[in-house]
Amino acid sequence: AGLTSTQAKLLEGHTSKQRDRLLQDVQKRVREKMEKVGVQVSRNVVMLLKIRVAGISDRNGVEISKGLMSIWKPADSVTDMIKEGVWIDVLNVVPTAMRYNEIQISAGRQSIFSISKFKEPEILKHYTKILKRNIYAIQQLVQNPSMSTDYNEIDTIGFIFLIDPSILDFDSTKQPFQSVYLSDANKNIICINFWGGLKKFGYENVLDTGQIIYCGNLQKRAGNTRKSIPQYRVTEFSYFTKTPKNECARNLVHDLTKKFNTLDRRKFCEDCVVLKNNFAVVKSNNENISPYRFNNSDHNFSKNKIFIDSPLARPVKDDNLNLTGLDFESTFRQTDTQHLSEEVLLRKKKVNEKIAKLKMYGEPPPLSTIHIINRSKNASNSYKSPLNPNQSNTPKIPPSKSKSETVKSDICDNVANASKTPGKSGNLNDSDLVCSPVLMNRTYVKNPIKINFDVKDNNDSNVDHFAEEFDGSPPLSLD
Repeated sequence: AGLTSTQAKLLEGHTSKQRDRLLQDVQKRVREKMEKVGVQVSRNVVMLLKIRVAGISDRNGVEISKGLMSIWKPADSVTDMIKEGVWIDVLNVVPTAMRYNEIQISAGRQSIFSISKFKEPEILKHYTKILKRNIYAIQQLVQNPSMSTDYNEIDTIGFIFLIDPSILDFDSTKQPFQSVYLSDANKNIICINFWGGLKKFGYENVLDTGQIIYCGNLQKRAGNTRKSIPQYRVTEFSYFTKTPKNECARNLVHDLTKKFNTLDRRKFCEDCVVLKNNFAVVKSNNENISPYRFNNSDHNFSKNKIFIDSPLARPVKDDNLNLTGLDFESTFRQTDTQHLSEEVLLRKKKVNEKIAKLKMYGEPPPLSTIHIINRSKNASNSYKSPLNPNQSNTPKIPPSKSKSETVKSDICDNVANASKTPGKSGNLNDSDLVCSPVLMNRTYVKNPIKINFDVKDNNDSNVDHFAEEFDGSPPLSLD
C-alpha cells in the first residue's frame, strides 16, 4: 500500500516474470503429455508478409501505380528494413495477377531487398504525402460516415467502454460476431465488429474496457451508414496496440490519455453505455414510437425522448371545426344542459370522448412522392372508349341470305369496306373519328368441299363417297 514508484515497478516486473515462468512450465507439461500420447502438435506452416507498395513516375506526367507484394518466409533483415514511407529496391520478383487495378507481386528466396538511394524530388513530395497513412479521429468518422478512403480502411484511436457480449458470455455458435465500442473524450461512438469473436483473432486477453488503443486497418463494409453508430470490421490485416510506431499516432494517444486522466473512467463508461442504448432505441426501433400526443411538461425529456422525436408529436393547434351538418349542429349547439334529455347528454358525452381521443393523434407525416420510370405521355391523356358511343351510327345487321349469296357478299364486302374506312373518304365528320368503329366478325369461306352421302345401296363396298368432280385448290385456303 505504501510503496514508492520504483518499488511498484520492481514488484510488477517480479510478478510478470513469475507469470511467464508458470506459463512456460504449463506449456512444457502439456507438450510432454501430448508426445507420450502420440499426438502430433507440429504444423507445416510458412510465414507470409504482405505489404502495399506504390511507384511514382514523372515521364509523361506524374503517374502512381499501386500493388500488393507477398513475401514468403522473409528474413529478419528484410522485416527490419521494411517500414512505411521508405523507398526500397526489389529485384527478382514475379507478377502474379491484376486485382482491382492493382498488380499482385510475389517475392521468394531469390528476391533481393535493399534500401534505395533514390532522392525524392520536390515535385513528387505532394504525391507521396497523399500515399501516407492517415489517422482519423472518431469525431470525423461520426460526422462523415460515408467518406471514402483508400482500400475502404481507416485508422483511429479511441477509448474502449464496452465489449458486447463479454468474452465470457460470447458463444460463436449462437452469435455471429462480438462488438467493441470505442469513444473519444466528447462521447462520439463507433463500433468495431470481430466476426467470430475476439478469440478468433487472438485479442481475448489483449483488449479490455478502460483501455486507450490504436486501431489500424479497420475495414468499412457496405451498408454501414444505415445504422446510427458507424460500424467497422476487423480483418486479417487489422491490428491493435497501445504503443503505435507511427509518430502521429503516438501523439494522438498521448493527447487522449491526458484528457482521460482528468475524467472518472468508470462513470464515463456508464454514460457512454446509456448513450449507446439510446442510439439503438431512438434511431433503429421506429415501431416503438408512440402515435399519441403528449404534453412535453408532463414527462421527463431524457426518459421519453422517443415520444418527442415522433413526427406525430407536434404542438396542439386550436382548430376551429366547421360542423354545419344538421346532425352535428344539434349536438354541439351551446344550450343549457338542464333542458337536454338523458339520451342527448349521453350522446354528447360519447362524441366529446371521441373528439378527445382524436386530438391525441397528430397530423400524419407527408407521403413520399412516387417516382415513375419511363412514364408515357398517354398516361396523362383523357380516357377514350374503344367503342362508338353513337349507337345510331352502328351498322345494322342485314337479313339472312342464302348460302351462295353469303359467300359472294362476303367477298364483295371484303373489297368494298376498304373505301369506307375513316380517312379514305371525305364524307365523314370529325366527330365520327373520335372512336374506332365497331368491327364485326365475319367468316370467309372459299372453295367448300361437297360430300355426296346420297347412296342407294349401303351394302355396296365399291361405292366411292367422294365421286364428285375433284377441285385442285386446297380446302379452307388462306389465300
